[in-house]
Amino acid sequence: DYPTMVSTASGNQGLMVVMAPWASSQYRKMSAEDGYRAVAFALLMNTFMKYASKEYVYMPPTCSCATTSAPAAAAGVAFLHGLTPQQINDMLCTAQVQMAGVVCDGAKPSCATRMYVALFGSLQATNVEGFVHNDLKVTLENLYRLQHDVLHNKVDAILWDIVKEQKVIH
Repeated sequence: DYPTMVSTASGNQGLMVVMAPWASSQYRKMSAEDGYRAVAFALLMNTFMKYASKEYVYMPPTCSCATTSAPAAAAGVAFLHGLTPQQINDMLCTAQVQMAGVVCDGAKPSCATRMYVALFGSLQATNVEGFVHNDLKVTLENLYRLQHDVLHNKVDAILWDIVKEQKVIH
């Protein structure tokens, strides 16, 4: 019943990226200016991660709510807690491990569950492993390679068949 801020053309992502840092600032009884700065930082990180993962070029098969917006929201929370740029970079890199293989099946209420899991996974992310590099830009390039070279088209075709079989699309 309330309007939401859109981030990178998504209301779901806007809701996550804005509300997590804002709620954290309110919970910690910080100034409105601190809350606005954290939200702005999260919005910028979301835009950067979508751009760096080439998500603006094509629709990836993975859930961008989980791979970009939830980590960006966590970055806004980390900003409020005074983490250094290096600590935020490390958190964003390792957050990619949490949800990289989660498939997007369209914007619906299940997005909220994926974003919730991704946000708390991002806040608890640990060390660098797998396709994750210690530099966020390289990590996002690796994510793009995983999505584009391995999952692209194959996942979409399978999901389309499943949805047709369930007679959700006529």
